[in-house]
Amino acid sequence: MPKSPTELPHVAFTHHRIGVHTELSQTATRNAPTVTLTELTTPVVGIPEADQQRSRGLALLQLSLKSDIPEGLRLARDELLAAWDGGARDAAVAAGLARIATEIGWTEKALEWSTIALQLDSAPSEERVAALKIRGELAFNSGRYESALKDFEELTIARREARHWFYRGMTEQNLNQTDNAVRSLRTSLEIDPRNPGAHAALGAILDSRKDQAAEQHHQAAKRLLGPRTVN
Repeated sequence: MPKSPTELPHVAFTHHRIGVHTELSQTATRNAPTVTLTELTTPVVGIPEADQQRSRGLALLQLSLKSDIPEGLRLARDELLAAWDGGARDAAVAAGLARIATEIGWTEKALEWSTIALQLDSAPSEERVAALKIRGELAFNSGRYESALKDFEELTIARREARHWFYRGMTEQNLNQTDNAVRSLRTSLEIDPRNPGAHAALGAILDSRKDQAAEQHHQAAKRLLGPRTVN
């Protein structure tokens, strides 16, 4: 899946049902900068080992997502699993393991750990939001639209992000909730007016309904993005 929340996936249309095509992100290895991890791996006196492993694992995860650290995701996974086994069992650790599983394409573990994170944290925290995003997109990609919609509905309440509204709209369209889908996609475009995926999805829905607003939408999208981007 896209590495950044601002990168909406490519959309395809089949019988008025809309699918999102995603690609597993891969850790780049060429031209990787040298990163010193001494501070992360140096033991701290007086702090339980499980807590140190938790901190190291979460830090390694963030560094690996932002930089090209050889074996970074594996090291982060090992630290977080050790922290979990050592008693540091909180939503941050579970959400971190869910993100790692997502990055390497292990969907079964991503679903398992995201569900655990949601069970551990009922507040609208960053960890819960991250877990909802992973579980919701997994449900969407596997065609479990009812389950996906529940997660995207909560996400759009917790955070105003274009990606969440985009997926909510796509899910609603696949559940034949077309009016809701149009509203959600328009909200996504209010947040990020220059996203071609949302423009294409909304345009396809309006065309399929022979909506009078379709042509106006296509012209507005061309002015924003250029004709090649939206065709």
